[in-house]
Amino acid sequence: NWVRIFPTLDADGKDSLVAVMGQQADNFMVVKIDPTTGTTSQVTATVPESNYPTAALLSRSGLIYIGVAHSGHLFRYDPKSEALDDLGAINPPEDIFPCRIDEDANGVLWIGCYGTAGLTSYNPITQVFIRHGRIDEIDMYCYPLAAPDGTVACDIKVTRPHVVVFDPETGVHKPVGPVVSKEDGGSASLIRAADGTLYIKSPQGDFR
Repeated sequence: NWVRIFPTLDADGKDSLVAVMGQQADNFMVVKIDPTTGTTSQVTATVPESNYPTAALLSRSGLIYIGVAHSGHLFRYDPKSEALDDLGAINPPEDIFPCRIDEDANGVLWIGCYGTAGLTSYNPITQVFIRHGRIDEIDMYCYPLAAPDGTVACDIKVTRPHVVVFDPETGVHKPVGPVVSKEDGGSASLIRAADGTLYIKSPQGDFR
């Protein structure tokens, strides 16, 4: 379950596919595939309760970052060394289900979670997590996307779908755009266009 596949390069600079897969009976696994020969190699996570890779990202560095439920840990897979490293808990103890990972222009990872709708950043250079706290006081799901201006927009789900923007420089977050009533059958979604610009699609219209 939660299967994703990423095209990347191996240690010899050759094409390689990396599949990230969850399973009920054991922790999630990463399978590296040679698309030419079909040869595979596999590694399985060892942190308890790391069954479901609910968020994953192929970074510009070629490393794959994986957020896992229900341990709430962040992992890193290197397709060159085939090493799977546990980077630690994202936002313990409540945030046990990573929703989305995104990478900003500086290579910092932004991770939103279920539990407290918490937003956390991870800097791969300093290897430090910064927990920015709850982004919404009612809902529990946070799906962040890094915006071109350096802010981070968070798609908040599920009872009152809306977007909250976080400014890393000031630490201030505020809602933008429409708040959609779930009771009325409405929904809103945050999307990234080809040029990197973020848009909100909603029954009230589209917003940039």
